[in-house]
Amino acid sequence: MSAKFIKTEQVEKSNYKDFKLKATDFYYGIEVAREAGLWHTMGVAAVHSTISIGDALTTNYLGVRSTADDHRLAKEILLKIQIDSMEQYCNVYGRIVAKKNAITYERRSFTEKESLEIAKQAQRFYDWAIKQLP
Repeated sequence: MSAKFIKTEQVEKSNYKDFKLKATDFYYGIEVAREAGLWHTMGVAAVHSTISIGDALTTNYLGVRSTADDHRLAKEILLKIQIDSMEQYCNVYGRIVAKKNAITYERRSFTEKESLEIAKQAQRFYDWAIKQLP
């Protein structure tokens, strides 16, 4: 089996702060959307918070971030980081990002129940990831 090629770009490790800031904005957007009953917005904020905090991690630890069209591939880069619980949280990352197309592009509505579940997972991932950053 051949290794997957994942498009990446080199980034200064100190730029993790930019991705952390974006992730934090999206993170707080989850709660704003919840209060307003905006379930699609809540789901999108959860996904983008997760993607951005993932970019903060890979930038800080590896000096790279994924530029692949499919954000699920970033999980492979995250797995290269040698920190406790990374594999467990990469699985959480994968479950969250896998919902992006359903939330954004599918005809059906993303329900309140689904939004609350993805928000819970995204908040769990964010809270863990933020502790792994300076």
